[in-house]
Amino acid sequence: MSRAVGHTAGFSLRATAVSTPRAWPAALGIGLAAFVASAMFAGGGSTTDSLVWIGGGVAVLAAAAGAVSFSGVTRLPCLRRLEAISLALLVAFVAWNGISIVWSVQPDRSWDYFNRGLVHLGFLVAGLFVGAVVPRALARTAAVLAGLVAVTLAWALAGKFIPSLYEDGGRIARLREPVEYWNALALLFVIGLPLALYLVGDARRRPVVRATAVLFTYGLVVGLLLTYSRGGVAVSAVAVALWLLAARNRVVSLVALAVAALPAAAVAVWAFGEPGITRDGAAYATRVRDGAQFAGVFALGGVLVLALAYALARLVRTRGGEPFSLGIRKRAFVAGTGVAAVVTAVLVFVAADPAAWARAQADEFTNPPTLGLTQEPGRLASVSSNNRWTWWQEAWRAFRAEPLIGTGAGSFEVTHRLLRENSLYVLEPHNQALQFLSETGIVGFLLAGSAVAAAAAAVVRSLRRLEGREQAAGIALAVGVGAYLVHSLVDWDWDFVAVSAPAFAITGVLFSAGVQYDVPTRRSVPWLAACVLLLVGVLASLVPPWVADRRVDRAYAELVAGDAANAAALADQATALNPLALEPWLARSDAAVALGDVSDARKALVRAVEVQPLNAEGWHALSVFEDSVAGRPDVALAYARRALELDRFGPAAALVSDLEARAGPG
Repeated sequence: MSRAVGHTAGFSLRATAVSTPRAWPAALGIGLAAFVASAMFAGGGSTTDSLVWIGGGVAVLAAAAGAVSFSGVTRLPCLRRLEAISLALLVAFVAWNGISIVWSVQPDRSWDYFNRGLVHLGFLVAGLFVGAVVPRALARTAAVLAGLVAVTLAWALAGKFIPSLYEDGGRIARLREPVEYWNALALLFVIGLPLALYLVGDARRRPVVRATAVLFTYGLVVGLLLTYSRGGVAVSAVAVALWLLAARNRVVSLVALAVAALPAAAVAVWAFGEPGITRDGAAYATRVRDGAQFAGVFALGGVLVLALAYALARLVRTRGGEPFSLGIRKRAFVAGTGVAAVVTAVLVFVAADPAAWARAQADEFTNPPTLGLTQEPGRLASVSSNNRWTWWQEAWRAFRAEPLIGTGAGSFEVTHRLLRENSLYVLEPHNQALQFLSETGIVGFLLAGSAVAAAAAAVVRSLRRLEGREQAAGIALAVGVGAYLVHSLVDWDWDFVAVSAPAFAITGVLFSAGVQYDVPTRRSVPWLAACVLLLVGVLASLVPPWVADRRVDRAYAELVAGDAANAAALADQATALNPLALEPWLARSDAAVALGDVSDARKALVRAVEVQPLNAEGWHALSVFEDSVAGRPDVALAYARRALELDRFGPAAALVSDLEARAGPG
């Protein structure tokens, strides 16, 4: 393990070891684990509701870690060249997101995206300090994260066993709690797979622990299949392949996968036939009955897996980590290759005309389905992009319109309405690379892509320097981050703190584990002040939009209660806190209408249109106001037509038809 020694502006560093207070590494590690757990269980899906407390909390943790280090109490993370370049590029990308507010077609969403970037940076910086001060940081991080994913898995499956745990569980059957989105939950399970295989292959752990890790793998496969996430299944294959390429005990991992995955697939296939498990809108009684049966079948499969896994774990332990001789491993490799060749030959034979079959699959992927893909298990057999190809084309068209700087971070919702060819509505194009290209232009895309490339090179170099358990744990964690990146090419993972928080925290630990500066010889007041100022800046960005949203909610509650004056005051506060969003101005207009001030109501709506002139929602609200409140249908028609130009499939279409019918010929 190497150690870097150097000088940093404002204070000097020395090579002699200085003892770190025992409680600090534990407190820092527990704090980061607590915030990652909060992100997984209370991240709020893709909403911004949780950013203020999860993001604010991890920002406080990161600032505290910096303050403690710059006070001369404990180690500072050492950023070597590649890690420093990656971090600098990521900071620049997040800053570019914030700068894009100036020209964004949806500036409030750009502010939200800037805040998301700050939260992601907070997790990465906290991970940097954990990697620097916590002994055996990678092994401990892998174990803790595996435990968090296991608890998430248990909670998700518990909703199937006991339907009363989820009030909304009967509406959509796909496994999605506690993350609130099935594809994001599937990604968490994929991140857990290499961690489980790492635990299985660690010969120094007790057989019962390793057998439990195989049982964990079994549960992950069942959970993954019950999300019906095709992207999750595909990325899980990539993650397993990466692990097998990089790990040492490949045969142990393969055997563990077979022991876990085959019963898991059987249990999942059985569950697919039970309406109370997989059918949307199933009666509660059906869900209770089938949930109890599913729990029993899952438990039986788990007992079988645990027994086989325990036998495998004992064999591994007695043979020093490799239960199979070289000859057996070679024969296993030859057999696996042969099976793969046979499966490939069968697929080619079934296809009859491989070229035609490939063209048919490509057509199915690129053409929008006549009907949306079913939310049932049968979707796993489809290769349709489920409209993603269309959204990707929209993102590309938006990029071509604004190639240098983009339309503004997080603004795809507006550009999608401008470009869409059907009534489907989506917030993001479900491809992070195209989204960054569309929203932040070539500048943002290059910053983000270069940050990822530098980070990948840095992690690979670091893993080569590590040994033993730390190296194996680091590989498992790095594969999880790789799965996050690959999955982001078919989804919008940046918006989900439940998956982004662990990915960025892992990256931070990988950056600094194994190499660190020693303790500064004296306190650095300027750097301490910088920590405080950065924290204040982050909170100053996170809090206002969150408070504004709550002021808007309270304003509408006061309108329902009949207190229009208080509603107007609350709406005014919201517009002051977040003047970039439409909702505060719409609430201010509604409050003015309730007070009988038509002129003030119109001014608020005009301001909303000025803030987001390409957003059809503001024009539609202004049209409705002019028609139903101001009594000016001719003016309303002009506004409605503008809204229709900006969104051909929005509510303005019906409004234009109604106003034109009332206006009569000419």
